[in-house]
Amino acid sequence: MDDHSWKAGSNLLTPEQVKHAYSLVCGQSQIRRLAERSLNGTSWDRLMRVNLDMILGQLTMVAKRQANPETALSRGELIEVRCAIDYEIRRASDRPRQYVAPLYISDRLARRVIDEASSGSPRQRLVSNAVREHVTPLTAYTSGTNILQSPAVYMPLLAHAFTTPICVISKDEDPKGRARTVAPDVNRPFMRYADNDIQVYRVSDFSPIDRERFTWEDHISLMKSYPSYATGVEFFDLYQKEWSAMLAATGFKGAEGRVQ
Repeated sequence: MDDHSWKAGSNLLTPEQVKHAYSLVCGQSQIRRLAERSLNGTSWDRLMRVNLDMILGQLTMVAKRQANPETALSRGELIEVRCAIDYEIRRASDRPRQYVAPLYISDRLARRVIDEASSGSPRQRLVSNAVREHVTPLTAYTSGTNILQSPAVYMPLLAHAFTTPICVISKDEDPKGRARTVAPDVNRPFMRYADNDIQVYRVSDFSPIDRERFTWEDHISLMKSYPSYATGVEFFDLYQKEWSAMLAATGFKGAEGRVQ
């Protein structure tokens, strides 16, 4: 992995402090699960994947209806299909399940956890202030409208459901949800954290990352170093190889007209 450590400023936590905060938030049991091929007994595809069967089923139905002018879907019916696909994409973009051990932790959360732990706060309080989130939600890559209008372009991007970075931040770091709504740079996933002044450490060595230079490839390299997350990369690669055949099997080549 390219070593993109953040060099600006010296007011940073030491790796030992970050490691301590991470263990307080995530717990030793979750950290140990990073070495397992599943997360808390749940396989990666069930944990992270978008419901491909549902999306492919919708596209198959649209293709069959389009094949006969008498049964072609109306604009209203196409909008219903788009909404159904959007729902699945948003569901895959929701906050990760609580037992997922994230690969990144924010500076502000780490400091707060250390301060509260030193004052004797119970672990339940420390955990209650932590929020796990997808740094680049699947909605940043594609949508129901995109898939219906240009399936050959946007179907491959569903693979990112398996590889989006997961970071744990404090609830008050972005109270209005701006960090989740601002469209991220998918090639530099932590750019939107830089825009919102959220500093991040990676758990591989508990060092700060350069949010403006840390790339998607850097993240994938980090994922591959943990058996549990390496499974996500395997699913990403598998889907990238098979999406074309999946789409061809539906017979769907794109919907004409507006779907919004």
